[in-house]
Amino acid sequence: MNMRTLVAVMALFLCESAWACSADSAEVIGSLDTAASAWADLDLDGFSLGLDEALISLGCMTEPLSTDASVRLHELMALQRFAADDMDRAQESLAALKVLLPERALDAGLVPDGHPLQPIHASLPTEATDESLPAEDGALLFDGRASADRPTGRATVVQALSEDGEIQSSAYLFAADPMPPYRRVAEAPSLAEAPSDPVGPEPLPEPVERSGGSATPLWIASGSAAVVGGVLYGLAASSEASLKGGNWSTAEEARSKASRTNTLFVGSVVAGTAAVGTGLSAAVVATW
Repeated sequence: MNMRTLVAVMALFLCESAWACSADSAEVIGSLDTAASAWADLDLDGFSLGLDEALISLGCMTEPLSTDASVRLHELMALQRFAADDMDRAQESLAALKVLLPERALDAGLVPDGHPLQPIHASLPTEATDESLPAEDGALLFDGRASADRPTGRATVVQALSEDGEIQSSAYLFAADPMPPYRRVAEAPSLAEAPSDPVGPEPLPEPVERSGGSATPLWIASGSAAVVGGVLYGLAASSEASLKGGNWSTAEEARSKASRTNTLFVGSVVAGTAAVGTGLSAAVVATW
């Protein structure tokens, strides 16, 4: 990739993906349907492309993703991780599906009887295990359901909401993935830590006027860029594994996979740079 192409990719990514991307549920579901059809037709490239598009659209969502759509995504992610020989994460996706809809069987058109994922899915528990987070009411959605409890031991679709109920960020997380930024409950100071003062309180200092604005939009932009960068890095790693695993039949197909891997990797680097830059800007605004 020459320098002109690299600059073009960086400009396109910063202008459209990290800052102004927008998608709705119909786009995510449409990409999931494309991926499912490709898997049923044994078209692994079409499957990877459809699922990649669904994950990118998820990161740009402006509305909640339904529980049914989340279940569909978990099923296809389990197949993707199975194809990549990542059985731990495949099981995490199946575990999410089992907890959300315990009575739902795997799609026989995608996972027929005798498939290795069938007994794994059947053996998983239906009881949910969660970790309480210090989130404000209405700040988070997990798999389309409002909650301050993050699922543990299984994958989840998380969406962070603003005080006005608008979607700030959306991401597909495996059990070990960090949470995106979200609204937290303010912690009150402990009385036991307050110093004793027999003389009485000192007068409060005069308030200092700050010339800067709110840092909140910059923190949101930084978090969104970090999430998109993480998604693109994961897609690049998956594409590289497919390339090294010999999942191609012609030299032209191998070159196409290599080009796609490079583009995704560059996008992830640009997103990471954007996340760091906006994070530093937010820190400056917050302290000025």
